[in-house]
Amino acid sequence: MDLKVDYDLLDSIGATMRGLMSEVNGMSANVDQYTDAYGSGPVAGAMGGFANNWGKHKSQLVSNMQNLHDMVGKSKTTFQQSDEKLKNELTS
Repeated sequence: MDLKVDYDLLDSIGATMRGLMSEVNGMSANVDQYTDAYGSGPVAGAMGGFANNWGKHKSQLVSNMQNLHDMVGKSKTTFQQSDEKLKNELTS
């Protein structure tokens, strides 16, 4: 079985990851603005807990996304280098 690598797909994944990282970085937890709309103290408390949790873990999520983005880029580079090496070996 031959290994086939779709470089366009890897590029697309990288672009998608960059977009997602940008979106997540831009998100903020403005839960306090909506406290009156929740209708009850327990719901407001739960949303406040969520907002605090989001604030604490957002940077870790972005870091994990960056690592995935980097892995995709390195995979593409490694496959391209391997393709070039094989091509050179076959044509020389």
